[in-house]
Amino acid sequence: SGQITGVEALLRWDHPELGTVMPTDFIEDAEDSGEIVAVGEWVMRQACHEAALWESRLFVSVNVSPVQIEAPGFVDMVVSALAESGINPVRLEIEVTETALVRNGALTSLVLRQLRAMGVRIALDDFGAGHASFAYLLNFPFDKVKVDRQFVSGIAYRPESRAIVEAVATLAHKLGMEVLAEGIEDVDQLIGAKLAGCELGQGHLLGEPRAAADHYQLRRNASACAAPQMIAA
Repeated sequence: SGQITGVEALLRWDHPELGTVMPTDFIEDAEDSGEIVAVGEWVMRQACHEAALWESRLFVSVNVSPVQIEAPGFVDMVVSALAESGINPVRLEIEVTETALVRNGALTSLVLRQLRAMGVRIALDDFGAGHASFAYLLNFPFDKVKVDRQFVSGIAYRPESRAIVEAVATLAHKLGMEVLAEGIEDVDQLIGAKLAGCELGQGHLLGEPRAAADHYQLRRNASACAAPQMIAA
C-alpha cells in the first residue's frame, strides 16, 4: 500500500575524530568486550522513548545481539524500557540473526518466548544468509521473517532469486508469519518482492536511514514511495 508500518532503529557512533562510524566497524569489538550489553540497553530505551512520540499504529524494531540475549536480566531490561516509555509491547519488535540461534539455541528460545508472551514481536533478520535453516522457523517463536537482501537484489532478473523468495514467503505465511523483503533499492525490486509474496519491504527506495528528528518528514513524504498497484488483465 505504500504506508509506513514501522521504523527500525539503526545505530551509528558519532565519533569526535572519526566522524560517523558504522556498526560494522564497532559492534564486533563491543560484543567481544561485553560493552554491547550497555550499548544495547541504551538503544532499547532510546528506541522505545522515540516510539512513544509516534502514532500508536507504528512499531519500532530493535536489533539484539546474542551477547545481550545471554546476559542476565535482559528480559527485565526490556520490561523496564517498555514501562518507562509507556508504549504497548506489541509496538516493539526485536530482531535476531541466525547467529543467536546457533550460539545458544535453548536459552535464546526461552528468552524469545518470554518476550513474546509479553506481547513483544520477534523477527528473524537476514534470513537466507549464514547458517540458514528452515528448522529455525519451526523451533523459534517468530512473527516475521526478513528475507536477506542478496535474494531481493536479483529478484527482478534472476528466476532463482524469485523462486527462493516465493518459497520462503509461502512457507512463512503457512506458519502464520509476515514476510519482509530487505534492501529494496529500485522499483523493479519493489514490484518483484510484492509479486513474490512479500507484504512488507524496507530499503533506500522506501526510506533512507536518517536521524530520529527527521522521521516525521519521512512520513510526510511517504506517498512518493507508494507501492505500484498490480492489475491483472
